[in-house]
Amino acid sequence: NHELIKLAGLPSDRPLYEMTIFDGLFGTRDRVSMKDLQNKFYTTMSVAKGQLRKEILGKNLYTKGSIKWNKLFPLFIFGSFVGMIVAVVINKAFLIAGFLPLFILTIILQQFILRKNPEGRKLYQKVYGFKMFMQRAEEDRLKYLLEEDPEYFDKTLPYAVAYGLTKKWTQKFNGLFTEPPRWYAYHGTSYGQSFDSFSSGFSSNIN
Repeated sequence: NHELIKLAGLPSDRPLYEMTIFDGLFGTRDRVSMKDLQNKFYTTMSVAKGQLRKEILGKNLYTKGSIKWNKLFPLFIFGSFVGMIVAVVINKAFLIAGFLPLFILTIILQQFILRKNPEGRKLYQKVYGFKMFMQRAEEDRLKYLLEEDPEYFDKTLPYAVAYGLTKKWTQKFNGLFTEPPRWYAYHGTSYGQSFDSFSSGFSSNIN
């Protein structure tokens, strides 16, 4: 089981979603076991995702028209849901058959309504390209990157977590470290063995 230790508070200028996650992890504590967060922390993540989504929509990444439609879709979803409930209450099968597909369709369409502008597509290509790199990077390339920047693994691990590649990315660094990252302390027999177990253990804890 992994334990997170708070070394310092977040600077006050950090985005709201970062503050939410950080406060959700520690609260008034200085350390927390990841096991203690199980079946609880997802509520914090849900709030943070909403805050992040709001911030992204505020950036110049999507076409103005699709943003306007995206704001209207909750009204369509609510309207179709209310219509379906009324149809159930008055027991009108033909209305239920009409509103139920409409409700499902509006939820599905909202996922695709936002259209990226050129700036948004450019950023997406960078993000997607780095994900592909994390999946396919070979040992020689990673060894070179670590020689250029000893903190390369530290800086890229959060991206691996976000992409759901924690285990795969961490395993690529097996045997490349002579000592653990600065933020990682292992209490056991040997560090070499610890990093092998870290890749799978930390990944399952994150999940």
